[in-house]
Amino acid sequence: MKYLPLIASALWRKPVETALVLCAVTAAFTLFGLMAGMQATVNEVVESKRMDRIVVNARQVPLTLPMVDRIAAMEGVAAAGAWSGFFGYYREPQNVVFIDAVHETARAARPELPLTPVQWDALFANPTGVFVSRTQAARLGLKKGDRLPVSVEPGILADNSRSLTFEVLDIVPDEPDRAGRMILGNFNYVNQERAPDRRQVAFWVAVRDPAEGAQIAASIDRYFANSGSPTSSITFRDAEQNMANSGIPLDAMTWGVGGAGLFMILFLVGNAIAQSVRERIPEFAVLRTLGFPEWRLMELVIAEALVPCVTGAVLGMVLAARVAAVPRSYLHGEFVRMPLPTLTPTVQWLAIGAAVVLAVLSTVVPILRLLSLNVPAALARR
Repeated sequence: MKYLPLIASALWRKPVETALVLCAVTAAFTLFGLMAGMQATVNEVVESKRMDRIVVNARQVPLTLPMVDRIAAMEGVAAAGAWSGFFGYYREPQNVVFIDAVHETARAARPELPLTPVQWDALFANPTGVFVSRTQAARLGLKKGDRLPVSVEPGILADNSRSLTFEVLDIVPDEPDRAGRMILGNFNYVNQERAPDRRQVAFWVAVRDPAEGAQIAASIDRYFANSGSPTSSITFRDAEQNMANSGIPLDAMTWGVGGAGLFMILFLVGNAIAQSVRERIPEFAVLRTLGFPEWRLMELVIAEALVPCVTGAVLGMVLAARVAAVPRSYLHGEFVRMPLPTLTPTVQWLAIGAAVVLAVLSTVVPILRLLSLNVPAALARR
């Protein structure tokens, strides 16, 4: 603590430069926190997906509803159910909605869906009815009994209209697989209203042993490989992982962007510390004559680098948390569907650790200069 005045004096020799360095470090760690937080969110989502659930889609030729019985009879399969996805938007294009139109067989394949037996019966008894999750209902401003007109592109519906109207039967708890954006509809109604060439069917499969999920998915594809409707089957977790790594792998993008910011800070802080030490060589020489050992001078230089790095990391994490808390209603287009960063304790400690490492690395060159310090020559410069 008694060396704090020396550290403070070194930092505030050039207050404007110190403030600019702190701002740059804060910006870099804000970006790092957002990128690492996004990766943490994706990892959490992937791990939450089930390996005992499989989704079966068409490879090229549309699947047919009778296939569900053949899948349900396969070894290791507990149940299989049909469903179909229906995309559109509610009132405004940014209010994108996805309706899981479920067949009667889906009740056994997805018993974890947040519907009671009475609600399942109501869904199949009311063709236009839908159940909306709480988060989705709050986002769209829906309540029980409301109409839900979903606008679609031309050519989707059989009557060439641009919208299909549903009725909200009730608001139900959120379902993790849809990140709180679940809407369950009636399979028969949705497919009946579609144009014949737009009708789709896919399957959900529940397996008995999660460890065999990937193996059973491969077995389903082999079973239908030479049929008129070959399949593409994958577990929920593997599907989520593939989605995260589609195009540019998300982990490479997040760590690449975050790492680039930290690499820039390494040069920025390193240059500032090197310049500060170079200008204060006579002062360090005086400290040596007063009995300061080399290791004590090294501590002073490292502390001078640690203050802006660690302070910037803390401020950056605070700013990243504020940015991550921005409501989705302020986002537009594809940004609405991006995972929001989660500033977990691991991410925060990773930022602090990175700040310490950057501070130490940025002092390597200045410290080497101090270790070769010629005290008489430095004092002669005073």
